[in-house]
Order: sequence, then structure tokens, then C-alpha cells
Amino acid sequence: MTQPEVTTEKLNSMLFATLLSQKSTSLSGSSAARINNITKAAASLNGVILNPGEEFSYNQALGQRTKAAGYQSAGAYSGGQVVQEVGGGICQVSSTLYYCTLIANMTITSRTNHYFGVNYLPAGLDATVSWPSPDFKFKNSSAYPIKLAAGVANGSVTVQIYGSNPDGISVKMTTESFKTSDGFGATSYRWVYDASGNLISKTKEASSTYHDHTTNSAATPKPTQKPTADPKPSPAPPTPTATPAPATETPAASTDAPVSTAA
Repeated sequence: MTQPEVTTEKLNSMLFATLLSQKSTSLSGSSAARINNITKAAASLNGVILNPGEEFSYNQALGQRTKAAGYQSAGAYSGGQVVQEVGGGICQVSSTLYYCTLIANMTITSRTNHYFGVNYLPAGLDATVSWPSPDFKFKNSSAYPIKLAAGVANGSVTVQIYGSNPDGISVKMTTESFKTSDGFGATSYRWVYDASGNLISKTKEASSTYHDHTTNSAATPKPTQKPTADPKPSPAPPTPTATPAPATETPAASTDAPVSTAA
């Protein structure tokens, strides 16, 4: 008789046993309405499970943001202006989730950067959403199910991804900034390492461009601390950890929104 390599007991002990990624972004300066929207958005993510190969849609998870659904008017970017929109602020959750999916080494299938830059994450690592588009989507490209956890506490919104990582794969994100004729941009790179810290691959993740603008302080919360920038790539690759370590930095908050409607 041949014994199975993976038993039910072993499989159950592996499911969601590893914190693949974690990120917290500060809500400092956010209005009560904006925090309400972010809290609702995070609750829609909390507990979501994706099987291997399954795709996640942020818009599908949240549904349309309306007053009837409990969303309120808060600062947002619309048509290159800072305005009040129902659901304003929820892009902070989609951006925080985007960062986590990168560190968890998921496959991104749909992502759009903001029209203007945000202060709670480095340029190139944000993801704007609107209804019905743009949407943020990613696929569980691991061999095991993953589970999302999200919530608001202690003045921050935190997103976590749990799963299994028996091979000890880790990811480091870096960005390179550049100037454009009417703003700035950032190119992001994904560095993937094995359990021994050997570089498996370095790939260009995205190239994001942003417009310069004068912040409308009445609609946009003022950050109380400067965000911590991700390290720039150098001739020698960054030093990884054996497993994806939870992120502990909490950059300052800012109103976030897409080009057309609230976020």
C-alpha cells in the first residue's frame, strides 16, 4: 500500500496557515464620512476566500457605492478636480489590497493608477477604482486557497492575505521615479526570491503616471506624517526575508479617487 504524500489532516493544517502579506495605511486627517466608506469597503473584503485560479473583482465584492448601501459623500478626484462623491475614500482599501497582492505574489489582471498621486502609498503602488470601471482584479495564482482579512482599527485600515507558502517564496517591491511633462511617474518592479534568499526573477510590474495638482484642503485631509518610500533598486538586489514579513509602516492618509468618479 502506498501512503498519500498529502493527507487531509496535513492539508487542513496548511490552509491559511501563513500570513502571506500585510499592509496598514493611515486614516489620519480623514473625515468621518471617509472613514465610514473605508470601513464598509474593508468589511466587504474580510473573509473572502479564493481557490487556486479564481479571480477577485473589487467592484463585485463591494457592489455599487450608493447612499442606500450606506456609503457617504467624501473627498474624491473627478475629472481632474477634488470633489465630494458618494463612496469617496474606498480607493485607499483597493490600493492597500493591491500592495498586499503584489507581496503575496498574486497575478494582477486589472489595475489602474490614480489621476493624481496619493500620500498613503508610494507612487506606482496604488490602485484606483470606480463604478462600473475601472476595477481592480487579481487572480489567486498560488497552488492553495487564500483568504482576505481587512478592517479598520487604531486609525488605520489593514489588509492581510493568508494562505500556504511551503516553498518559502518571498517578494520585494521597488519603484523608480521619473518626470513627465505635466507631472511625474513611477515604474514598479517585483523581485521574487526562494527560501534561501536567491533571486528567482525580477519583472517590471507597471509604469504609472500622475498629474501635478494643487490640493483642495477643504476636500482632501492633510497628512500628519510623511510616507515612507519603498527602496529604489540598485545594482545589487534587495535583501529578502525568508517569508513575506508583515508590513509595519503606516504612511499618512490622503483623499484618493479615480479620474471620473468617487473612490
